[in-house]
Amino acid sequence: MRRFAPPGRASALAAGPAAPDALRLTYPPDGAEIDARGPLTAKARGGRGPWTFLVNGAPAAVAQPQPVASLPHPGPGFAELTVLDADGASASAAIRLH
Repeated sequence: MRRFAPPGRASALAAGPAAPDALRLTYPPDGAEIDARGPLTAKARGGRGPWTFLVNGAPAAVAQPQPVASLPHPGPGFAELTVLDADGASASAAIRLH
């Protein structure tokens, strides 16, 4: 999700760097190539819980009390991992699984 500023105002992204407590997906990082056979571990930082993790847009771990989740392996190829927090903030990473 992305919020747009009203006409004539700068967007939040253009205003400067994200706040230190902004939601971000810390593992796996965007662009990572992973050799995994079992569940994937996803870790986030920031935001406000509970956290929900998506794999390719589908819920994989809902209402997690901690910003860490074990996600089902979607199979080899490319995947997009997304984390959402209680405020609706999101962060994503595109990864490749072998």
